[in-house]
Amino acid sequence: MWRSIYSSYTGRNLGLAFTLTDHVLEWTGKSSELGKLMSCDRKQGVYSRPVFRSLRAGDSATPTTTILKETLAEAGQYADVARKSLAVFEDGP
Repeated sequence: MWRSIYSSYTGRNLGLAFTLTDHVLEWTGKSSELGKLMSCDRKQGVYSRPVFRSLRAGDSATPTTTILKETLAEAGQYADVARKSLAVFEDGP
């Protein structure tokens, strides 16, 4: 039972880290380097975490470098939690 709980916890945090990183790459990445079209969310009117933070700060819908760095730092925190939660599992194939 506890393995299921830790697996869910790890997956949730890893998923949030991935999503937030993807939100930052939407603004900073290059299609040629990432192998996917950039700006898709923006063109579809999807508000990502950096956009919400920018709007909350009273700015335009274009996130500042500071907001992008803060979002990436938050992604790192989720990744760290996911990594630490894996410690309960044994090493193995």
